[in-house]
Amino acid sequence: MLPSKTSTFSGAQVSDVKAKQFRNQATGIGQSRGMSEATGAVRSLRVIDCAPKSQLVVADRSYPRPTPLMNPDGTMLDAVTGLPWKQVPALGGPN
Repeated sequence: MLPSKTSTFSGAQVSDVKAKQFRNQATGIGQSRGMSEATGAVRSLRVIDCAPKSQLVVADRSYPRPTPLMNPDGTMLDAVTGLPWKQVPALGGPN
């Protein structure tokens, strides 16, 4: 496939899975691509879990879905506020 002469990147050519894999590899650290991807995945999850609501609304598809914190009694808490967890609307598709 020839590269585009009008654009450096076409988002249509990359799936959500590949976008996540690329972010994880690019932001992780390790002596191999697999190690970088593993540490990058942990980093991406921590970043999205700590993001304020205003940033969650505009998070791109390469981030995983935010996860709630678990209280010792089994209830879920918001990772940012510590208040009871409320589900965030979908961020552009299933994650």
